[in-house]
Amino acid sequence: MVFSSSVFIFMFLPLSLVSYYISGKKIKNYILLLASLFFYAWGGMNYLKVLIISILINYIFGLLVDKTIDKKHLRMFFLILGIILNLALLF
Repeated sequence: MVFSSSVFIFMFLPLSLVSYYISGKKIKNYILLLASLFFYAWGGMNYLKVLIISILINYIFGLLVDKTIDKKHLRMFFLILGIILNLALLF
């Protein structure tokens, strides 16, 4: 699905926006996540796998960075390792 396609403009985008704006505060992020995953799945399952792995890496390393808030060197290590793993996904 391309951003300029009629399916995106007249179906996917309006459904995503309506779902987002009529939902409660707690569910809005999940709606955006599901819409993003659906959009990537439409383009091909290979891209979806890369996106899901990237989401998991970022989530895990985000938690690690948050838990080591008082240990600056360990925090920087987790940040750099997360960036390296994300870049490694591209190759």
